[in-house]
Amino acid sequence: MENYNLLSDKEFVERLRLGDHTAFKEVYKRYWPLFFMHAKRMLGDWEMAKDIVQDIFC
Repeated sequence: MENYNLLSDKEFVERLRLGDHTAFKEVYKRYWPLFFMHAKRMLGDWEMAKDIVQDIFC
């Protein structure tokens, strides 16, 4: 089994393009907190930030 934690962003993009669901899960885990904190800072609303970040990934 490959260690997805070691993949670069470029490698993730390629795997996502190929429909790799494990790569999507790893991208979600890697970037959800970063996107959430940025959205929360911009919006000032915790729930709205969660919803917007979820929409981004959908």
